[in-house]
Formats: sequence, C-alpha cells, structure tokens
Amino acid sequence: MSDNRNEAEFWGAVAACLLHPIRLQIVEAMLWIDRPLSPVELTGIFSETDAMSSVSYHVSCLSRSRVLKVVRRRQVRGSTQTFYRLDPKPRSYGKRPPRRR
Repeated sequence: MSDNRNEAEFWGAVAACLLHPIRLQIVEAMLWIDRPLSPVELTGIFSETDAMSSVSYHVSCLSRSRVLKVVRRRQVRGSTQTFYRLDPKPRSYGKRPPRRR
C-alpha cells in the first residue's frame, strides 16, 4: 500500500475484522490473488467445509467494515454476482459521524 493511503487505519480495521478464521482467509486470498473476487470464487478457493452462505456473510461483514470494496456486479442466471477487492483507499474507520439531534 502506497500513495496517500493511511496504512495504520487500514490494518487496524483489518485486525478488528480478522477475529474470525474465514475473514482472515478472505483477506489473505485477496492479497495473494490480487484481483477482484466474488464469494463464489472465494468458496472455490477455500476448503470444502466452508459453505457459500458463510463466505458471503463474512465478505459482507468485511465490506461493511470498509476492508473490502465492491468493484463490479454482473448478472448470472437470474442472480447478481458481486466482485470485491481490498479497499486501497481506507477512510476513517474508527470515527463515527456526529449524531443529529
């Protein structure tokens, strides 16, 4: 990670998300394969014991935590396949927006 990216914030968010082994596998796969991946592709990479629904759930959690970013979607047999990559421009992960009163 280079440019103007805040690596400390990014890795802090990654560390908070990696408390689950499947999330760790997802981030490792994204780092090693270095191209956008869908949950279907990730499930194929992992052991046969990891169900598609479980991988999808954890990809979703990583996306909500801004560790992964959606890069494209495509229609596949009546369903939408979403592709993710590691977010190269992490934002402020620990700050919450001010509450409105």
